[in-house]
Amino acid sequence: MDMDLSYFLQNKSKGAEYIERAMNDLSINVTKDTTVHELFGMFNGILARAIDIVLEEIGQDSTRPQCSGCFPPQK
Repeated sequence: MDMDLSYFLQNKSKGAEYIERAMNDLSINVTKDTTVHELFGMFNGILARAIDIVLEEIGQDSTRPQCSGCFPPQK
């Protein structure tokens, strides 16, 4: 079974939710004129934004126990 980004978006995994939110935040548009270099940059931007979203959610979840050494203490 081949799995690509569309598989995760269709099956709504938690990761797909972050990727979808990142794509919406960045207003990603791909056309037939988009170069491979531009696609690579878009992909990197999507992943970076998805990671930011995850970290924002971790920071907002005050009831979640944090492991010592994983993140610096929050002030």
